[in-house]
Amino acid sequence: MKYVRVLIGRIFLSKEKEVTGIGVSNYGTYNMDYKKVGKCVIINNKNFEEKTGMGTRNGTDKDAGDLAKSFRNLGFEVCIYNDRIITLVKSEDHGDAACFACILLSHGEEGLIYGTDGPMAIKSLTALFRGDKCKSLIGKPKLFFIQVIIQNSSRSRFSVCVFHCPR
Repeated sequence: MKYVRVLIGRIFLSKEKEVTGIGVSNYGTYNMDYKKVGKCVIINNKNFEEKTGMGTRNGTDKDAGDLAKSFRNLGFEVCIYNDRIITLVKSEDHGDAACFACILLSHGEEGLIYGTDGPMAIKSLTALFRGDKCKSLIGKPKLFFIQVIIQNSSRSRFSVCVFHCPR
């Protein structure tokens, strides 16, 4: 059996149910023994409506391609959606998959990510995948990787959010 463990910001994949030698006892364990590892959805927002005031994200296609390759190597089924919104994905059946990964490449700021037509709270977006909204993901890890370009800044931010959702 394969398992994934979530330990205070770190993810471990192993065939052993018990984690030893790492000095942390507060962890969640997920059974990864499913037909599929899971789906990795990459939302690659490059072009934005003029009303948002957001510019084109040059270089994002390369990032999306590199991430897709990495997740395919991990056994995920990868889907890239260019200039789309995430609500398309929540209605899919993930019953035969061990987990779900979502990568968001866009503009953003503290607590917000921009769709091609405007901002959305990250909390609202991740809530679409809770067990009460997406039943086939109940009890499975939902991984969100968020890379945003901050407007009027030359820097980008990359965040990793691992949600432990027992329901």
